[in-house]
Amino acid sequence: MDFNEEEFVQRLVFLRQTFRNMSQREIGRALQINGYSDIEGMRKRCHCENLLKLCRFYDVTADWLLTGDPTTLKESVRQLIDREVMRQVRRTTSISKVAI
Repeated sequence: MDFNEEEFVQRLVFLRQTFRNMSQREIGRALQINGYSDIEGMRKRCHCENLLKLCRFYDVTADWLLTGDPTTLKESVRQLIDREVMRQVRRTTSISKVAI
């Protein structure tokens, strides 16, 4: 899998909102990453040292964060993501039923 900056940022946002429920400012402060919102806004590239901080913070591999390769995910994170996907599917399904 190749690196795609937009997809990398989508994974960062997903992790931040789903598993930490923190603002960009809170993540930046917690990890001591100046301009974290600029990384999510694709105005600034993520340096290697910050990538390592993010991987440790979210307990994911750099391979997954950079490429989205699911085979590199740790089992605990994979299970959390599976649960979140199922929750979103259920919510979407219940919304669809209400619309019908």
